[in-house]
Amino acid sequence: MRLRHEPLTLATTFEFRIAVGASRGHANTLVKIEHDGIEGLGEASPSHYYGESRPLVEGALAAWTPCLGEDPFALDAIERRMSAVLHGHGAARAAIEMALHDWIGKRLGLPVWKWLGLDPARTPLSCVTLGMASPEEMERKLDTVMDFPMLKVKLGGEGDVDNLRRIRARYRGRIRVDANTAWNAAEAVRVLRQIEPLDLELAAPSRCSPTRAATTWATSPTWRGASTGSISSS
Repeated sequence: MRLRHEPLTLATTFEFRIAVGASRGHANTLVKIEHDGIEGLGEASPSHYYGESRPLVEGALAAWTPCLGEDPFALDAIERRMSAVLHGHGAARAAIEMALHDWIGKRLGLPVWKWLGLDPARTPLSCVTLGMASPEEMERKLDTVMDFPMLKVKLGGEGDVDNLRRIRARYRGRIRVDANTAWNAAEAVRVLRQIEPLDLELAAPSRCSPTRAATTWATSPTWRGASTGSISSS
């Protein structure tokens, strides 16, 4: 198998802001695995929060290229060889796995869900994420996602509660919230009590101890779930 990669720089329509930083672009990497005249595609989206970057992605791809072998169907064996060479590097690893799965689907003439034997009707929903924003920008963001069945709203700044109230006034789908380590236990309890009437599905305050904060609202009948870890972005 032959692996090639190239920079894939993406610019967002809106600034994406969370409690720990903001960006208007993403330095991703497009991965291509070629074999028997078929090309599988994958994409690495490194997370600075976890210490990843495009140069580190490219270094991991170079280290793992000799591990691929000549059988794209040998997913377990490829994974074992990669792990023996280098641990971690989730973005680069995911890109290779995407490209291999894409290659297999193209070879079989089937979408990935089909050859994996999955039921698309049972596929878990993924959130569309709205970053922190001013009330005016949040309204513009909301205009673009009204047709999606579930949102995740980033919290951690002034105006969070008012923004959520505005969103719930217009949007009737499922809403999750994520403060990305911005809250301590007392702050989490204070904010979550304020937004509890808004019929939110799940909260990820991150820094809170389950015994000090999470159980305070997780047992409430109006909360469907609580988590002390971050929810993956969508």
